Amino acid sequence: MGEWKEIAAAVIRAGAAMREDGMTGIAPRDLADIVGRASGRGSRNINLYPGMPSDTCYDLAVFVSLRSPEYTRSRRGHLVFAEALQLLVRHMQGACTGNTRTAVLVCDEYVQASLDFWRPNLRTIMQDAQLELYLIEGVHVVELPV
Repeated sequence: MGEWKEIAAAVIRAGAAMREDGMTGIAPRDLADIVGRASGRGSRNINLYPGMPSDTCYDLAVFVSLRSPEYTRSRRGHLVFAEALQLLVRHMQGACTGNTRTAVLVCDEYVQASLDFWRPNLRTIMQDAQLELYLIEGVHVVELPV
């Protein structure tokens, strides 16, 4: 585990850089570039939520939930934690079953009840795919247990 922690670290760096430049946060449209660079895959060949819709299932899917003012100028277009988890489960157990081999969720706040609700699905997903959940706490990244 921890292979994709760099994605969460890249979100922290992007938020800090935007604040230094006088910008007020990361917009959903910024995520493709941030995640693409951090993953080493560019902004293509990744399923990204929120992001550009794709009819193709790639081997890597990234779900980002940013809600705190430290990282977002507006919550518009950003996913709440429960939405991100639901999209992850639908992606991994729905249309992209067997195609997406790795799912990464990055969030800056989480709701334990939502994680508890989806835990059986997440554990099933982990039988056939790699799953990593990261919580951004200030300038630190913490891996969440499933």
